[in-house]
Amino acid sequence: MNGAASYANGKPKRHDIAAGTQAIELGAVKVDTLKALRKVSQQTQDDLALAMGVGQGTVSRIEKRRDMLVSTLQHYVEGMGGKLQILAVFPGHAPLSIECLGKKTPQRLKERKKKLTGASRQSGP
Repeated sequence: MNGAASYANGKPKRHDIAAGTQAIELGAVKVDTLKALRKVSQQTQDDLALAMGVGQGTVSRIEKRRDMLVSTLQHYVEGMGGKLQILAVFPGHAPLSIECLGKKTPQRLKERKKKLTGASRQSGP
């Protein structure tokens, strides 16, 4: 393409990739459980508990869960020294990395701070 976006019904076609995105390589080894993930990183539950600032029992409970918050999984992975990346995979398309999941963007933080400081000034005696 020559830099111009192709459109269908006024919307960009699905195969167009937004500026600033990067290709993602899938050379990952798959693990079935968080326990297996921890074992691959050669850490004990005690090691991970210390890094996460929780008790060993908490790590054990996290590893047994079938469903959890993304932030819990992110904390678990970061406790092992890693970084959690989430991919959305669609047939016939390159995987898309979901960024800033659950994190406020710098612009939203500025807007929130501005809103809070404006409200505190107005609520005087």
